[in-house]
Amino acid sequence: MSISLPSSPVVSAQWLAEHAQHVVVLDCSVARSAESSSKKAFSSGYDTFLQQHLPNAQFADLFGGFSAPQGRFPFTAPDARQLTEALRLLGVNQHSLIVTYDQLNGAYAARVWYLLAGVYGWRNVRVLDGGYARWVETQGSIETGPAHSADYGDIQLDAARPLLRTTKQVEQNTQHPLVCALRRDPFHQAHIPGSINLPYPELLN
Repeated sequence: MSISLPSSPVVSAQWLAEHAQHVVVLDCSVARSAESSSKKAFSSGYDTFLQQHLPNAQFADLFGGFSAPQGRFPFTAPDARQLTEALRLLGVNQHSLIVTYDQLNGAYAARVWYLLAGVYGWRNVRVLDGGYARWVETQGSIETGPAHSADYGDIQLDAARPLLRTTKQVEQNTQHPLVCALRRDPFHQAHIPGSINLPYPELLN
């Protein structure tokens, strides 16, 4: 059976339930905890994945193959070779359809979507609208434990498009507005001079 992804960047839980056997579902969860300084600490969400995930989902490790291992900062974008290998290990082929989700509020699923669709121009990817919470609310079915084994895929990503900027380029920017998506409190504590605040949680329906 041949199916097409909706034109929207998001798919509903109902759509995914109806087409799950034809897509690769990636759990992009990240673990979040409070440090003694009241700041948030982030780590791999693999333990969360083991406790609960969508049926037949694979775990996309944002502290592994889905970020640059030698990056100075967390979540630095990986190069095409590394990301291609990470996707192949999860069974992604050149013509696969991918749906991403996470078990927080969707920011990490959106990051993987942007890496693929925006940075590397690979369009067969969507985000689950409402993420894990919406799935449980409307569909209910979940799995526990490790992911099912997947055959090695054959996807091949092209070179990255020039959509990412280095900190040096941002520092030298004088013509374009800088938008910070952090929540308001962290933004008020510290932000790049001249930037404006558009908190991403306030954009979620």
